[in-house]
Amino acid sequence: MDIETPRGKGVAMRTIVLVAIGVGGLLFGFIMLTGIGDARENIIDILLGLGSSAKGPSKLEVAIECAYYRCKEGCPHGAENVEIIDGFECLKFCDEAVVNSVDSNGDKKICGSESRDYPVTISIEASYVHTNTIDDAGSELSSIVEFNEETVGCENFRPSYAYLYVTRSMIVDGKTEICPTRNMAYGGYNCYDNVKVAAGDYSIWVHNIYVLGVYVGTSPIVCMG
Repeated sequence: MDIETPRGKGVAMRTIVLVAIGVGGLLFGFIMLTGIGDARENIIDILLGLGSSAKGPSKLEVAIECAYYRCKEGCPHGAENVEIIDGFECLKFCDEAVVNSVDSNGDKKICGSESRDYPVTISIEASYVHTNTIDDAGSELSSIVEFNEETVGCENFRPSYAYLYVTRSMIVDGKTEICPTRNMAYGGYNCYDNVKVAAGDYSIWVHNIYVLGVYVGTSPIVCMG
């Protein structure tokens, strides 16, 4: 009768471990090459710490939130509840002197042309933006919509639907989805559930949307440069 020695058991265990590592490596390589489903993006995101596995909002997401609440709730109240992250503080973009200079109706709400004149600005490393950037926004930010700034110019862009808009040049990668509204102009939109954006300087302003004089939503617009 053969007796398995401790040395034999050790060799067998090492063999099993090596085989498992080899199979895992082959599977990882296959997914990275073929991009099955969202697996490739998810793996990259986890490795970079940029995807849904990352804890808390990104710096750019906080800046978007800042621009949104400066408009919805006004300065300084709208900025006070926005998280301070990596040196970014929303209250810095509620400077009383500047607000007074751009505020056309005295409500301290920085929207439309006022927010274009006094945008929220930020410099970031490569980062992520998700559709749930602003929890209270509900359907207003239910989709991230890409537009071509070379066609319309970022400062001249006037969306007709209340979503979160980002320029085509800033997108590195993203999880696409069906656009919530088919009739989207300016050369055709791509819509995303989340996007990975390039490192760089960004400015964010917001546009209030009205239909037949009735307010229907507020759209943050993120511009690169």
